Amino acid sequence: MTTVQDVFDAAICLMDEQSGAATCTADTASYQARTVPILNTLLPALYPFSSTWSGSQPVCPALTGDFQQTLPVDDTLGRSVAPYALAANLLSSEDRELAEWFRKQYTYRLSELQRRLPGRWEPIS
Repeated sequence: MTTVQDVFDAAICLMDEQSGAATCTADTASYQARTVPILNTLLPALYPFSSTWSGSQPVCPALTGDFQQTLPVDDTLGRSVAPYALAANLLSSEDRELAEWFRKQYTYRLSELQRRLPGRWEPIS
C-alpha cells in the first residue's frame, strides 16, 4: 500500500528537489509541512475512482499527519496520479509554469484511468 511518504518522495523527485537519497531535508521542510493538508484536499477527488471506494463509505478518510500512514486510495492512484497532483500544488506559488505542467500530467493520468474503468450502473427510479 502506498504511504504519504511514498507520494512525497515521488513528488520531490519529480520536482527535482531531491538532495542525494534523502527527500526529507531542510530544503524540503516547507513542502513536508504542506503535504498532508494538500493530500487531504486531493484524495476525496481521487477516492471515487479507487478500488478502495465503496458506496457504504462514500467519504474519503482523512490523513492524520503521519507520513507512514497508508493512503485511502489504491496503489495505482497513489503511485501514478497523486505525486503529480501533490507536485502541482507544492509548486503553485513558486513556479506557475511547472505547476501547470504537473497539473496537466495529473489531469491526463486521471482521465486515462477513468477511461479504463468500467461504467457504474444505477437503477432508474
